[in-house]
Amino acid sequence: MGAASQRHLNSSGIINEKQNYACVPIFAGSNNNCSEKCCLSYRLQSHCIDNRHFHAWIQKYGRASCLHILDLTHKKSSKTWIQDDAELDFLPSKIVGNSELQMCNVVGFHKDLVVTQIFCQGAVKFIITGMNDGECKIIYNKRYLQQQKLQLYSCYISPDENYMVLHQNSIYATMYAHETENIEGVILVKLNWKSMTAETISCENLNLHVLPSNHKFAITFDPRTDSDLTVFTFIAGADRCNISLYKMKKDNVLFQIALFKNELADLPGNFQNLQFFRDGSALLLTVLGSNSCMPTIIRNHFVTAHFLDPECYDFLGDFKYMSLTSVEHFTPMISASGRHCFCGGKLYNVQKIKPKSYSLKTLKQSCLDVIADSVLIEDLCQLPLPKSLIACLEQGKS
Repeated sequence: MGAASQRHLNSSGIINEKQNYACVPIFAGSNNNCSEKCCLSYRLQSHCIDNRHFHAWIQKYGRASCLHILDLTHKKSSKTWIQDDAELDFLPSKIVGNSELQMCNVVGFHKDLVVTQIFCQGAVKFIITGMNDGECKIIYNKRYLQQQKLQLYSCYISPDENYMVLHQNSIYATMYAHETENIEGVILVKLNWKSMTAETISCENLNLHVLPSNHKFAITFDPRTDSDLTVFTFIAGADRCNISLYKMKKDNVLFQIALFKNELADLPGNFQNLQFFRDGSALLLTVLGSNSCMPTIIRNHFVTAHFLDPECYDFLGDFKYMSLTSVEHFTPMISASGRHCFCGGKLYNVQKIKPKSYSLKTLKQSCLDVIADSVLIEDLCQLPLPKSLIACLEQGKS
């Protein structure tokens, strides 16, 4: 497990000394710094790949193909054979190279499911594979829009694993492929694991909220539900920010709450990100960019992470830091137990920042927190523990 970390907290809950960290997943991810030569799909991804550095490549063998996925963060790999009905015809490498993306880009991760985006002739293929068993689960085809530039997507799989949400990566669409006609809505996909098929379903009401925001939006699944989405949007004409609850099964926005600038003065910022703690105890709205009077280079690196009540989206508190690489990986890395988060080169003790976390934990809860922070979620099933405890760990409950 590694040596215990020696660290000191200041009044803001920041751990000042970053040394002798225990060998746990969050610290392994925080040390995996990207460089200019690293794949753009990793550098621009938010928490939808669980802060893990994946590389993917594919080899063709006639009508069959072999997809290789390598987790550089935790030194894991998988190999998946894809028996597609038709031979996978990739786009010419020159076309893909002009986009600064790779032919294969890992865009989503949920438990042991990895979603890889592959540029093929006529359509972008999203291939869902198992990291543990190396099986090809489902292939979803998204056709290119007419005269559209190649896009990098972000992918989220619902807690019940019955739905998949795709949308353009806001940073890539804004900075690398910015054209008005390139704005797409959110794509909602129904996953059928028995038939190994995926079907696009309607989400018109969701896109009525998302499209006017012009890439200034963020979405995430609520882990306390089967498939409910929490959505942040910014309406430029009204100069208003909203946060909404979207019921996927009914294509209905259940309620919408305005976020006031007297509490969240940095909104809307340049880019936004939403993420729940694994147990759903808190919602974190992270905003890159500030409206304060400061030099531009500082303002563009300034990040504010807001804690919101997951029940009613009330403002609970925040902490601020400077992003070391501006847009790349500006969102906090939250440990599985929710006890720590790493951002801006500093480690924060969330229990010192987040309200409602001062209650004394039982020995069982403390043990489960240590396990959650020490074992990858897809490896929990290998532990010699009762199934009930493993289920609690997977859901972030203690």
